[in-house]
Amino acid sequence: MCTGCYEMKMESLQQLDALQLLLRRNRVIYNDRLSDLDILDSHDFKSKYRLSLSSAEHLLSLMGDKLSPNTLRNSALTPEEKLCIALSVFASGSHQQIIGDVNLISQVSCCRAINDVAQCIAEM
Repeated sequence: MCTGCYEMKMESLQQLDALQLLLRRNRVIYNDRLSDLDILDSHDFKSKYRLSLSSAEHLLSLMGDKLSPNTLRNSALTPEEKLCIALSVFASGSHQQIIGDVNLISQVSCCRAINDVAQCIAEM
């Protein structure tokens, strides 16, 4: 094989690699989620979730271990986040996609959080 042909093929491969990098979908990762249990006062919490802050904290103390993430991934939902997501759906009847968008998570993660919390409540 001639040297010029080899160089042309290598250049073409490098250009293809550069194009693949440009076309690769960038994943958006949200790491800084805040729990409403920590940032809302009792009045705002009750108006948003239709449950008192002390009741939500009591629920969390009863089922916090069961809601702990089973993964070591750094973006797993905390028990507080799962509870707030589920309470939001229970209080508003909103769609999972909307609740997920508001909480910066996917619809699938929202669904799993709701199922986890509902299962814990049913087992009480």
